[in-house]
Order: sequence, then C-alpha cells, then structure tokens
Amino acid sequence: MSPTIELGQQLVPYQGIIFDLDNTIFLQTTFDHSAFLEISDYLASKYQLKQKELFSFFVIHRNSPPPYKNDLFGCCCREFNIPLNESPYMVTLFRQHKLKELTLAPEYRVLLTHLSQQKKTLLLVTNGIQSVQQEKISKLKLAAYFKEMLVCTADGDIPLKPDPAAFSYLKKRHTCSSWVMVGDLQETDGLFAKNSGIDFIQHKYCGGG
Repeated sequence: MSPTIELGQQLVPYQGIIFDLDNTIFLQTTFDHSAFLEISDYLASKYQLKQKELFSFFVIHRNSPPPYKNDLFGCCCREFNIPLNESPYMVTLFRQHKLKELTLAPEYRVLLTHLSQQKKTLLLVTNGIQSVQQEKISKLKLAAYFKEMLVCTADGDIPLKPDPAAFSYLKKRHTCSSWVMVGDLQETDGLFAKNSGIDFIQHKYCGGG
C-alpha cells in the first residue's frame, strides 16, 4: 500500500484536516534548489566564479548549523570573497524567486481530490517567508483543494508553529467535529497539534520529485 493511500485511510475519522506544506505534500528542495541556481548564476557572472561550486555550497550548507543557519548567504560571501553587501540582495533574489513550472505530484493530487470529494474541511498551515510560500501555493494551484491557507511568519500576525495561534484562528472560522494535523516534523507539526489539543499524523513527502 502506498503511503498516500495509507494516509487517506488514516484520515477517514476526521472532518477538519490541517496539512503542512514543505516536505509533507511538496518537496521543499524543489524551490530551494531552483532559487539557489538563480543566485549562483548571478554571482558567477558578476564575480567570475564557478557556478557549480556556488550551487554546491548552498545545497551542502542549507540545513547546516550556525554560522550557516540564518546566515547562509553571508557565509557564502565570506567563503568566496564576495562583498558582504551582496548578502541582502541574495536574500531578495531568494524571496522573489519565481518557479518556471511546478505541479502537485500525482499521489497528492489524487489524495486531496479524494478528501475534497468526501466533504472534508481541508486547511493548510505552513511556516516560512510569506512571498516564498505564496509562490509555491500559487504554482501548485492548492486553492482548488484547501478552504483556507495560512502562512505563519516570524514577524506576522500569526506566529510560527508550534504556537497554536493558527489553530485558534481556524477553529473560529471552521466548525468541525474532529481535527487532525498532518505534517512531517514531530518537533514542529506534532508539537503544534499537541499545543492545539488535536491529533497528529506524521507523514513525509513521498512524491516523485
């Protein structure tokens, strides 16, 4: 049995289903690598550097602990002797990056269509940069499946998961007899569910890309 079919069976008892986005129904590296490629091309052309080395640096260190965490582009500048004032522009390129083409993996298109046909209340709660997450949501055409989608940000009105504020907001707007959170990370999505007093199903992206 495929993981998405199994997930669909696990969701049968629930009316209100909250999905995470990155690495749950969409592979985060799809966006990140595309943005890193654009940034690498820009730096290689401007500073006569090797594009492959720049791209590899981003891919290798994107999830590395400090100093790379939260300062990946600053670390890149120091590593390749690039002026540090390029770092803010690299952040801007990342945040404004536009994916040329992106589709929801067939497994998740089938799953979400099936759940929608069952009259489930499908909702999306994702942490991240507003512009980046909205680009993914738009390109994946998720509005066809979800009744409401929230992007939780570090400085926005709705704080990041695992703060339960997003659930409190959604619960007021959607009347459901039973709730569940579906996400890939226990420490973020699982704790969000626990803080919200709802069930949690851990599911990691298993699509073809």
